[in-house]
Amino acid sequence: MIEVMISLFIFAVLILGTSQVMIHSILVQNRCQNRLKSIELAVNKIETLRSLNFDHPELKKGSQEEEITQGKNQKKFFLNTKIQEISPDIKRIIVSCSSQKKQAGKATLALYISRKMGF
Repeated sequence: MIEVMISLFIFAVLILGTSQVMIHSILVQNRCQNRLKSIELAVNKIETLRSLNFDHPELKKGSQEEEITQGKNQKKFFLNTKIQEISPDIKRIIVSCSSQKKQAGKATLALYISRKMGF
């Protein structure tokens, strides 16, 4: 009887340890998927803005925030676009995206465009 109790105790400890590792693994995987999706959305926005003419109305100085719903779980992502005029011929575009309004896990990309160089 004591041997059975000891073996059940060892089995319970192993199961608990394994379940903790699995839970942590699922959380890390979810965080990585959110970060990857944030990067993908930011890159898509940068590419869209890059394809526009320098004087396009969408490239006016200022900030813009979008809420984007993605996937079968209807996960919300927050996409911030900030456009600054460095000089009359150069603009800086900063795009940040995250799955939450918090700063953690945010993907930020910057792009400089020039009227004279055409990109």
